[in-house]
Amino acid sequence: MENLIKLISQRAYAQVGEEIDRQLNPTPWVGGDAGDMIWALLSNVLSRFPYFLGGLAFVALLYAGALYIFSTGDPQKMEMAKKNIVWVIIGVLAVAMIYAALAAVAFLVRPRIG
Repeated sequence: MENLIKLISQRAYAQVGEEIDRQLNPTPWVGGDAGDMIWALLSNVLSRFPYFLGGLAFVALLYAGALYIFSTGDPQKMEMAKKNIVWVIIGVLAVAMIYAALAAVAFLVRPRIG
């Protein structure tokens, strides 16, 4: 019975490990010409791009929120913090639209498999 439990847990761990590898490296470059390598690099960068910018936007919102909280009722500082929050939101929307456009172009020009 113990061997069966070990076997099941090892298989489950192997499947999870493969899925994690696939998520960390969605388009591995195993060989081929330079176009394949460039495509894999572009795909990897684009897949991580939203996470980086999302973190950056989060930090910017924290900063703008801190400005607003510590403005101590000063209307100029409160207005500046509000403008910062609006610009962060506009920036996030702009990046989302650019990312969607890049993803659409990448889908249209990606190498066809099969």
